[in-house]
Amino acid sequence: MRDLLRQAMEAERFAVHPREWWHFDCAGWQEYAIMNVPFSEIPPLRDDVP
Repeated sequence: MRDLLRQAMEAERFAVHPREWWHFDCAGWQEYAIMNVPFSEIPPLRDDVP
């Protein structure tokens, strides 16, 4: 099951954290600020953006 999770996450450009098999980081995460925003304030995805 762990291998399936890793394969799925890596296929979407996430990398496993070297010390925590369940922790994944998105490629380029350093470019984004850490935000404390409730999910209710996140705008919905647009249909025209892949």
